[in-house]
Amino acid sequence: MTTERAPFHGDDARAQLHLTQRHIVRLPLVTVLADLVIVWLLVRQDLAMVAGLWLGAQLLVQVLRWRLVGTQAPDEGGQAAGAGRRLAWSTGVRGLLRAVPVLLLFTRDAQAEQFVLTVIHVGGAAGAIAVIGGRWRIYLAWAVPALGSVIVGWLWQGTALGIVLALLIAQLMALLTAHVADFGRTLAQLAQLARDNAQLAASLRTQRDRVAEASQAKTRFFHAAGHDLRQPLHALQTNAAALQVLGEQLGDTRLRDIAAVMTRCVDHGQTLIDDLLDISRLDAGVLRPDLQPVDIGQLAADVHAEFAALARARGLTLTHMVDGPGPLCVRSDESMLRRILHNLVGNAIKYTPQGSVTLKAAAVDGGGASLEVVDTGCGIAPHEHERVFGEFQRGSATATDGQPGLGLGLAIVRRMAGLLEAELKLDSTPGRGTRVTLRLPPAAA
Repeated sequence: MTTERAPFHGDDARAQLHLTQRHIVRLPLVTVLADLVIVWLLVRQDLAMVAGLWLGAQLLVQVLRWRLVGTQAPDEGGQAAGAGRRLAWSTGVRGLLRAVPVLLLFTRDAQAEQFVLTVIHVGGAAGAIAVIGGRWRIYLAWAVPALGSVIVGWLWQGTALGIVLALLIAQLMALLTAHVADFGRTLAQLAQLARDNAQLAASLRTQRDRVAEASQAKTRFFHAAGHDLRQPLHALQTNAAALQVLGEQLGDTRLRDIAAVMTRCVDHGQTLIDDLLDISRLDAGVLRPDLQPVDIGQLAADVHAEFAALARARGLTLTHMVDGPGPLCVRSDESMLRRILHNLVGNAIKYTPQGSVTLKAAAVDGGGASLEVVDTGCGIAPHEHERVFGEFQRGSATATDGQPGLGLGLAIVRRMAGLLEAELKLDSTPGRGTRVTLRLPPAAA
């Protein structure tokens, strides 16, 4: 039996040969049973010797057909055409052999045998459609001698019934031949479609590899650029701190103001670099969460402490709350969760001109816990709720510090939340503030 291969991936001849091979190895039993019935019909008419010779010839052709056609690899170069020629002459020989019993039985007074033989040949004509694989010329090589002899036999009877049967069989042969031709064209179209799909898949793989390579190159670039940029920023930060101390010692408010501006610019530049590095690592797929139990109550307290001075400088009230019995432990990555809170709290302070920002950790029904960042800022319009989570996208609100950023903060929040298997929800009303909720799965007991 031939090795199972995917059809239609080669040229049309190979696809047709493959389909033919699949049926040749399945049909010998059915064919032999039909041959045995024909032998029985011949024996009933005292043609036992002829029946034996005829059966031997049929079996020999069937074995040769299986060996020469059914075992050839259809994807080997040059063999499909040769196997197709062997299929053609073996099919023609089988058709001629099927005509022999017709000539013997229709020249005798054996009407019952004639009807049975007609049924066998008509059934064989219908079944041969699958074996031929859409090659109508090869089909005719079998049908013309096999069915043609039956048509001639019934016409030879000279009866009205015989003429009607001959016409019906001729019409059936024409219909089946047309069906084989249609099947062949469909097979060719499917083969062409498969080739087109294979070429498209190869092109998509090439494009995917190029995109992956470009993404890796971008990640390497941002990593190197971030490392190089951090050094002058660190130097600027040191100089700004020194300038701040000098201004305080000299009592020069101008020096203190210049130092404060320098510090804000350095902080903003550091934030931009961190955002670019985070988004590049997310694009490259190299950022993987290390899921461990995390106490989000303690994490909220830490983030509150980090942003308290900035909130006071902006004239805002920054509070944090923990609502739950005991420590609120969730299954998450602490560094990624801290990065998410930094972006959310930083955004809330940036877009809240007055009022308060609240960071709340609370237990939720059904297990797990949630983190909420609530502000009384300018809010986000409903049509911008989805947009603000896109990369390099910002809402229409204006930042209080005049530094709008790149529009990557919330994009990083959404993508990291997805990696942490956390549910992210945004509720906001223009002029009334914003609430961002992050629901996290519980830690294992």
